[in-house]
Amino acid sequence: MLGFRKDGSVAYYKWWSSVSKPEVTKNSPFKCGIEKEKTINIRRGKNDFYDYTDPYISYENFPVVFLNMGKIAAAGGYWDGRLNLHSTENDSIIDTYYNHTETITCLISDDKENFLISGTKSGECILWEISPELTKLSPKFHFFDHDNRINHIFISKELKLFATASDDGKINIYNYVIGKLMRTIHHPDKLPIKTVALTSSPLPSVLFFSDEDRSLYSYSINGRLLEQLVEESQHMMSPLILKDLNFNEVFVYGNEKGELYMRELPFL
Repeated sequence: MLGFRKDGSVAYYKWWSSVSKPEVTKNSPFKCGIEKEKTINIRRGKNDFYDYTDPYISYENFPVVFLNMGKIAAAGGYWDGRLNLHSTENDSIIDTYYNHTETITCLISDDKENFLISGTKSGECILWEISPELTKLSPKFHFFDHDNRINHIFISKELKLFATASDDGKINIYNYVIGKLMRTIHHPDKLPIKTVALTSSPLPSVLFFSDEDRSLYSYSINGRLLEQLVEESQHMMSPLILKDLNFNEVFVYGNEKGELYMRELPFL
């Protein structure tokens, strides 16, 4: 597990068992702690005289993805639209891509690190193929289906789909194998959407949250509203689809108050 701080330092967290760490008590058979730390300059390359980071991008949602066990960082957030591949081993730029013309606002990769998806301030989206050595990117699919900033991207390997959430009030759902837009779901009041998630069971569905009405919505994958829930918090953070002890999928997320929620699917 990796943590990225404002000062550019990267913390590598590790779980230790009581076998390798005898000081861990019987009541806590596992312990999480920092294994090592490194500092990298994401904001500016070694040969750059200026800081190209878009001030609109917050560090709470900085568009960076770590690949190859944290050895490589793919980073956006620059006002000229660049996407950098950054080596965390020697704090150097491996490669830079200028396929986007606007600031990259979100990045995500699949679990196997076969592809990377980037979304921008203008609503543009690119699916990139990652080379086997994880040091090269090749644009495979290019999408122009949003009219405003893309705030969040979520990948479902079970459904072979990914979804994008945008300030234009739309959720776009794509098949990442063939690069096709499958469906668009609109916010009922056309409000900006900040986060999105896809779930495959017990019913394939789409979950999304708007901080303008503080509402969490659950739709079937075919676009039918299943449930709406008004939250007390203003923001939803780090949404995940996990499985409980009965192997049922549940929706887990946090908020700005430090609270953690787990909701049953698809009716919340």
